Amino acid sequence: MNEEFNLYEEEFQKYSKALMSKFHQAPTATQQDYREAIEEFNNLKRSLDGMQLSIGNRSGPQFTKLTQYKSEFQQLKQQYTQYVQHTSPTLAMAIKQNEQLIEYTKIAYEAEGHATHIQFQLQNQTNKLDGMIKKTTEATHDVGTSESLINRMKNRAIYRKILTYSMVGLILISVIIIIWYNYF
Repeated sequence: MNEEFNLYEEEFQKYSKALMSKFHQAPTATQQDYREAIEEFNNLKRSLDGMQLSIGNRSGPQFTKLTQYKSEFQQLKQQYTQYVQHTSPTLAMAIKQNEQLIEYTKIAYEAEGHATHIQFQLQNQTNKLDGMIKKTTEATHDVGTSESLINRMKNRAIYRKILTYSMVGLILISVIIIIWYNYF
């Protein structure tokens, strides 16, 4: 058998006995007794979780014991709650409110986890957008420089065409003048 399972099993039995002593105190239970009983239930739950982790998903005699202990845990919790409700309505109301508070706390922690995850995603998106804005600014600057260079190239091409046509025109005029003086 698994030694770790045996340790958790011993803890479970110890906490179970301690909780049974709380049953006998229930008619005169105070808020402190109730808190201690809740702590015993939490200890029982941790022991059950430890047993579950130690055996994993395997079946066998340990799994059968674990199932039995889980059933005992639920019965103890239900019996204690019913007993307290019959003996002390005020304490029963406190138990119910405490269970609701625990449930609301779990919900709040889950919401906080979701909010943290969303915040992380938003930060990543913000960083990506900042990077894109920087690249866009650089690209805009590069496009402006390219546009200026292309305009200068166009102007030079136009200037060279004008110069070339002017030279061709002068050569033609010179040829016409030479022909005019030679033949007329």
